[in-house]
Amino acid sequence: MHTLARLFAIAVISLAGCGAPMPAERNSLSYRLAKVGLELLSEDQAQLPPAERGRYVPCRVIPGFPRPPLEEHPAGYLIVGVDGQPAPSAQAILTALEAWWPGRQISLKVRRNPYLLAEAEWWEADVRLR
Repeated sequence: MHTLARLFAIAVISLAGCGAPMPAERNSLSYRLAKVGLELLSEDQAQLPPAERGRYVPCRVIPGFPRPPLEEHPAGYLIVGVDGQPAPSAQAILTALEAWWPGRQISLKVRRNPYLLAEAEWWEADVRLR
């Protein structure tokens, strides 16, 4: 029985791969964003200060993703607006993302995460997801 349990654990680890785990639910937001090369991060992972929490949605490009919507950057990004409009809150951004499905177009306003950069820089872009 011990050998069977060990083989099961090895199989699970092998299926998971070395990268980010694939979200379990095929219709989840995480799964849909992964299809276009983006991964949501927690506010802790993005090191957002208390005054900025709840305002933006941190994300990053999945490392090695072919043709990502943004260039990979170690600091990741903050989604600050949707469809050309600044978002009033992270919840408003998440609501818009939940309503989006691959195949439909959505435009995100993203800013490079300044809280994970060694040097301050200003960088913002509009990104279209399909």
